[in-house]
Amino acid sequence: SDDQKKFDAEFYAYGITGVILSWTENGMKTPPEELAAQLKRLARHSEKAAYIFHEEIKDSLVPEHMTFQKS
Repeated sequence: SDDQKKFDAEFYAYGITGVILSWTENGMKTPPEELAAQLKRLARHSEKAAYIFHEEIKDSLVPEHMTFQKS
């Protein structure tokens, strides 16, 4: 739903913002390229997880009598 998408987007936005704020408040000891690579990796994994999660929900919404049975 649109509400779920908005919630998910806010969750990740606040998480990323929190990481960057923490990084700056703690003296930016990690090189910015490394931090960016870590955030990019996390975004990729999160995208995959969100896809799997939404596919599972979508599948659970289909009534059993409408699913195909494997022979």
